[in-house]
Amino acid sequence: MTTDTNGAAAPHTNGEQPALSPENAQVIALTRKDFVSDQEVRWCPGCGDYSILAQTQKVMPDFGYKKEDIVFISGIGCSGRLPYYMNTFGFHTIHGRAPTLATGLKAARPDLMVWVITGDADALSIGGNHVIHSMRRNVDINLVMFNNRIYGLTKGQASPTSEFGKRTKSTPMGTVDTPIMPLTIALASEASFVARSVDTHTEHLQNTLERAGRHKGSSFVEVLQNCNIFNDGAWRDFTDREVREDRMLLLEDGKPMIFGKDRDKGIRLRGLHPEVVTIGENGITEADLLVHDEAAEEPYLALMLSRMFWPDFPVPVGVFRSVDRPTHDQLIDGQIASAVARAGEGDLDKVLNGGETWTVTWSTPATTGSSRARKPATTGCAVRSVVTSTSSVRISATTAARTSSGTTRRCRRPPSRGSSSGSTSMSSGPRRRSRSARTRHSTSRSPACPRQRPTASSCWRMIGSSGSSPTATPS
Repeated sequence: MTTDTNGAAAPHTNGEQPALSPENAQVIALTRKDFVSDQEVRWCPGCGDYSILAQTQKVMPDFGYKKEDIVFISGIGCSGRLPYYMNTFGFHTIHGRAPTLATGLKAARPDLMVWVITGDADALSIGGNHVIHSMRRNVDINLVMFNNRIYGLTKGQASPTSEFGKRTKSTPMGTVDTPIMPLTIALASEASFVARSVDTHTEHLQNTLERAGRHKGSSFVEVLQNCNIFNDGAWRDFTDREVREDRMLLLEDGKPMIFGKDRDKGIRLRGLHPEVVTIGENGITEADLLVHDEAAEEPYLALMLSRMFWPDFPVPVGVFRSVDRPTHDQLIDGQIASAVARAGEGDLDKVLNGGETWTVTWSTPATTGSSRARKPATTGCAVRSVVTSTSSVRISATTAARTSSGTTRRCRRPPSRGSSSGSTSMSSGPRRRSRSARTRHSTSRSPACPRQRPTASSCWRMIGSSGSSPTATPS
């Protein structure tokens, strides 16, 4: 038997395991140690990130990818360090933009396995927009969000998931913001795989990461992680070993929602709302309980579960939703194939040289009386030279300047009283005018003065080196 990208078994015609090529045999032989980098792990002692890193390294060999074909991309925060500790390719990006780079990488290299590592602040504040769109596009990436309900790297400010009323350095009187429910956001964004686990539940976390890695499409995994420095015990009320069986609900596909140390409690639907009941009381049996269906066509059940939280309900963990639909890179490839079938293979050189193009050439006019370049004419306050063209299409001064070695100059000083259109008044000392002269100038401005409403051609012109002028001719 073999396993496809979603973990489904596919039988062989001869019923036997096919022989592995030498290359694949070497890949399968990888262990956790092969994914441990030579970098010193620099998180605070006791941080939950150590556990997430360990489970990630443990699960990597199971996917059958070469290390060179796995990429970890992170944003900013304590979680952003993880790519340094994975012996794979990685990219430490800017705040909140990891899903953006992952989207581009997966579109260009769909053969790679791409993981996005982020935190509750990085993903749901500045990165909220990018998370939403990467999920709705069903980009084939695995996004793992470390949720510790705090800004850890910046030393303890309230995050988008901080509980209402929480006192932090940025909210000394308690936050007045309603916390975001991350899985609700992921489901509303149409993520095709949504799951939750806990940093200290190592076996469950490893299995959840494996399920996410084998899914074909956008995977969103929330890991409840403890920041023992700035928000210690954020999830302890229901994750500690002594209480978790009574306060957490392990989701199992196709099975009734039962929890409790004695397996005597369950979840049933009462109207449009979930309800905690005790099996055996008031005639309640397992048949009355909700049955989990992670592959349901509509996400109603998963959305309801994403809203359940302690202390009103046991906290669900496991896979909330896992559905199949075309991925972003598959749809892009389909469009490209359709365009090629309709119009043939493209020719970039033909596109660049097709349509209406123009060739700009230069001519240098003769100078008289001096070896220096001819001074351009002055009109109003714009110093300019005339652009000559052999066609009816005008080339702007800005465009001509970009293709020349000349410079663009602008003079805000009005022309002298005695100047003509063919000369420029030059003065060696500071120029002072009487109030009456200034008044006369203000009442008789040149049409090209920028204090009025000049045209682009009258105020800005290109002066080429050596007095050269551009000439445009159609190609």
